[in-house]
Amino acid sequence: MIGQFMNLNGRPAEYFYPAAGDTGVEGTIVSIQEGFTGTGIVRADGVQGVAGSGWAGAPASGPLNTDPISYGSPLVLPFSGQGFSAGQRVKFDVVAAPYGVQAVNVQAI
Repeated sequence: MIGQFMNLNGRPAEYFYPAAGDTGVEGTIVSIQEGFTGTGIVRADGVQGVAGSGWAGAPASGPLNTDPISYGSPLVLPFSGQGFSAGQRVKFDVVAAPYGVQAVNVQAI
């Protein structure tokens, strides 16, 4: 999804961010926490189709037309699944979860 966020100069700018309902989002596995189900963190590419592209908005901004994000990058999402390793390129879908959005249907690319 594309939304308006504050840029590093304090002005509104449009940036991609993964939102509930997005499908086929490309990103990279950041970390894995082994366990019964396997959980981890995935970071979506800030520019879809450009591997490793990061968040270019202000760190404490948020969508100007919805609830703001209190800190950090909106590109970083939790996921559940096994068989992945840190640094691996993946595609995933985004769903609403009790505490925000979550990556699901994670697949290696």
